[in-house]
Amino acid sequence: MDYLFFYPRFSIDLSHLIQRFLYIIIAFCSILLAKEQTWTTTTFDYYWNILLRRNIYREPISFTPFDIRVGQLTYGGSDYWDSSLFETRLGTTLPVVLDSTTTTFDIINSEGNRKALFLEVDFLRINVTNYLYYQNLVDLQFGLGYSRMSASSNPSLPVGWNTQLPTESHIGKFRFRPIINTFNFNTSLTFQATNFLMGYAYHALGYSAGTLYETTGGDYYLEGKGVSEAFALGLRAVYHPKNRPFSFVYGIEGRWHRTKFLTVDDFSHISHITGLDLHAKGLFITFGTIFGGKRTSGDHGFAHLVNQRYEEASSGFEKFIGDYPNHSRKSKAEEMLAFSYAQIPFQQFRQGLESLKDKDLDTAAGWLSKASGTADEDLLFEINSRKKDLAMVLIDSVALHKSEMTFRQAEDIIQKARRIAPEYPLGDDALAELYLEKGDVLFQRKSFNTAYTYYKKALQVSIESKTAVKKKYNDLIVGLMDEANLFTEQEEYILAIQSLETIIEIHPKRQDDLGPVIEELSLKLAEIEADETRKTMKEMMQVKQREIDDKSRHLLLLGMTLHQAMEITGEPTFTDKIDRGGRLYEMWSFDDNPKAKRLYFEDNLLVKIEK
Repeated sequence: MDYLFFYPRFSIDLSHLIQRFLYIIIAFCSILLAKEQTWTTTTFDYYWNILLRRNIYREPISFTPFDIRVGQLTYGGSDYWDSSLFETRLGTTLPVVLDSTTTTFDIINSEGNRKALFLEVDFLRINVTNYLYYQNLVDLQFGLGYSRMSASSNPSLPVGWNTQLPTESHIGKFRFRPIINTFNFNTSLTFQATNFLMGYAYHALGYSAGTLYETTGGDYYLEGKGVSEAFALGLRAVYHPKNRPFSFVYGIEGRWHRTKFLTVDDFSHISHITGLDLHAKGLFITFGTIFGGKRTSGDHGFAHLVNQRYEEASSGFEKFIGDYPNHSRKSKAEEMLAFSYAQIPFQQFRQGLESLKDKDLDTAAGWLSKASGTADEDLLFEINSRKKDLAMVLIDSVALHKSEMTFRQAEDIIQKARRIAPEYPLGDDALAELYLEKGDVLFQRKSFNTAYTYYKKALQVSIESKTAVKKKYNDLIVGLMDEANLFTEQEEYILAIQSLETIIEIHPKRQDDLGPVIEELSLKLAEIEADETRKTMKEMMQVKQREIDDKSRHLLLLGMTLHQAMEITGEPTFTDKIDRGGRLYEMWSFDDNPKAKRLYFEDNLLVKIEK
């Protein structure tokens, strides 16, 4: 009965109809999608956003527990910074201040004698400004640090200079080897362009103390105290471990460092050096940890926005606004969220068209329905028009190929059309017509009750089918009455009652004349059911009697249990039990039993039969 017109089943190709529909909407798409907007308007704008603005909603760097720098410096006088970072030639001024009797200090003319190893550790650097104003454009941090600069070489002092103390209380001769320790207060300004790369500027100002002389035996002399100042520019890579609140940073830094001794203690008056004004520069390797500096859901939303994935973008912005209600870019996120909301219907419409090209009608219908939910008036009109066109194509496919389809195929296609365009009345009319045709086929096969089901469905789907259904109801009542008479003659009272009740459901006024008939048939049915019940009970009793007879032919055997013996003999007239020495003895006595007069059991097993 699944086939509407009983033709052999085979697959229906709707591709040419869908293709025709696509040709229809192509002309409209250019007009419709012209209203669609994108956040990026040019190719340059796109790459600018996707490459250099990936972190506009990032978490600011809140805390740097430690930051280590290590490298090599070369130093000179006040004009040493006039050349590039990589130029190491000594200028015209010296890093040491000499007394009035001395004008040269040529032992440091060689670059090798002006190299120094440098180690610095910064700690507890905090983004204090974010406690005043929460922003993430740049990260301004303040912290403390310690550094040590130690000359790599120890050239001999110039000829004629004293190399020993008068007391000779040290081992070896003095050589020139500056060693300077500094405690500083530092500031860093960081700009993070991407999630994995950041640039920064650095400044430090601190108190310095150290010595300029060292003997070959390890003694120090010529202590100085003063100030140090440093400037640095660096570039760092960032590594974010999974499921960790901190990140690792490592990179390279160019540094300009100045140390000036305000006092030099030459208590033995053996040195011609009265001060130090050292200008150093070099490249360092850096390593540290940071808290913050990670991308947020807002950054992921922005990436989706630039790539026109507006549903995903809106989810990202919604989460960002909820997670960071005090963020300085919250208003910008709200603007992007509103833009994403406005563009979602266009995105869904485009996805619906792609599904149509792939001949995936169900998915296409789903996307078009989603687009309808949030579309503006103009877009909604166009979407509804396209949905009606698609529904018409599906309905036409049923009309053209109905003879080649099963009923279920035709119903599914029309139902798809109704889901796509639920307000399109032709879908309801087509489905009602299909139900009427199905009902007619069933009526011809005299399946009146099932035919009534489909006529009723047609009326529920489309009120326009009311006239046609009422006419078919008249024919159906005649058929049901004939069917009821036939079932009554065959004493099929249940079926006869069902047919009469269907007539009353169709035409309630027939209750008056058909109600007594149904009651009479119900009485007859009750009598038949009572007879059947008595017959069934009699058969059950006969079966039980046969079981009893069968048991009467069973023999008592030694070793049987109490239960097995009772199955054969039935209940005994008398029962005696004795517990002796931990063993249970039991005797059954019968007044009139052909099987036995007495039975003796020991521990619930039959041990003796007395007849």
